[in-house]
Amino acid sequence: MTTRVLPFDRSITPQDTGYWCGPASAQVTLNSRGIRVDENTLAREIGTTQNGTDNVGLIETRCLDKRLPDARYTSVYPGGLKIGSPARPADVRKTEFWWNCVRSIDNGYPVILNFVVPPNNRPRGVKGSPNPSYGNTKTFHYVTVVGWSDEGNNGRPALAIADSGFRPFFYWIDFEQAFSLIHADLYKGYAFADLPVIAPAPAGSTVPPGIPVADKPAPAVPPPAPPAPPIVVAPPTGGRPSLSDPFTGAMWSPNHEPRKAPGVPRWIGVHTSEGPNTARGLGGSSATPLTRSVTTASAMTARS
Repeated sequence: MTTRVLPFDRSITPQDTGYWCGPASAQVTLNSRGIRVDENTLAREIGTTQNGTDNVGLIETRCLDKRLPDARYTSVYPGGLKIGSPARPADVRKTEFWWNCVRSIDNGYPVILNFVVPPNNRPRGVKGSPNPSYGNTKTFHYVTVVGWSDEGNNGRPALAIADSGFRPFFYWIDFEQAFSLIHADLYKGYAFADLPVIAPAPAGSTVPPGIPVADKPAPAVPPPAPPAPPIVVAPPTGGRPSLSDPFTGAMWSPNHEPRKAPGVPRWIGVHTSEGPNTARGLGGSSATPLTRSVTTASAMTARS
């Protein structure tokens, strides 16, 4: 009986916006290989919008392939490698899915799944895991498989999930349920590292035809990428206070009141979140007749 879980920095798992689950799943995947990339960069590369990420192939081709070429990441849909093609038999897809997860994880590479979660099939934790906090609405989501196990679940296989959108953000799910949440339509699938099964195969199992088997062990898995260093902004040393963007060093807009007004604004609105409340919106909502001396800044630029 075997359990394997890849190392990664669990503190980065929660996604930064309500629609960045695709970039977040890519971030966890890269972090497990010792590569640190922020979600904002990955979202731009993948083409994620407020409507989410269209399909898992975008994550593979625009993000994983260029950073992890040796992994040979491959996207699989119900019809095979071609998105939208007619679905193959479910038993064929299920067997293939299990062995693709096993060989990807055993070689040190996570698997990205595109879940479609109906209210009557919300993920349930197994192997002592709590149930993740999915709601009562249909959810379209990306998660990352970071491990597999064939023990501790009443003899049933299970997958370890890093879930960026729902607490506790890490849990074990029954393999059968995980399979039921992917391939919900012809455009949903998963991306795995297309590398051989590590010899020998897990005890008591037989590798099906068509799945390659390696003749030597896989190389060691690198440690996860370290957390991003904290940003330290030095206080002014004297004279008139100045404010600068800690990311670019650019000076933030000075006070534009008439000369008779105080030289330094009384307060500054700093916008650091994504979503509909843009920096421009923050400035507009705060600029009332009684507080005309307003400087707005965006330390982490949102859509504007």
